[in-house]
Amino acid sequence: PYRADDPELLAWVHVTEAVSFLGGWVRYAEPRMSLADQDRYFAEMALLGEKLGAEPLPRSRAQAHALIE
Repeated sequence: PYRADDPELLAWVHVTEAVSFLGGWVRYAEPRMSLADQDRYFAEMALLGEKLGAEPLPRSRAQAHALIE
C-alpha cells in the first residue's frame, strides 16, 4: 500500500528532484560547475532529505546517479 511517508519513496522523489535541478543548473547557468561543487550540492541536499525522513540518501553526484540506476 501507498504511504506518503515511506522512506524509500521520499528518497526517490528527493534524489530525482535533486538530480534534475542540478542538471538544469549546470546546463543553463553554470556549465563549468566543478564536480566537487556538485558533490557538495548533494551533501547539502541530503540534510534536507534527512529532515523529511528519506532513506537512503546520496552524498555525491556519483551516489545519486547510482541510486537512480
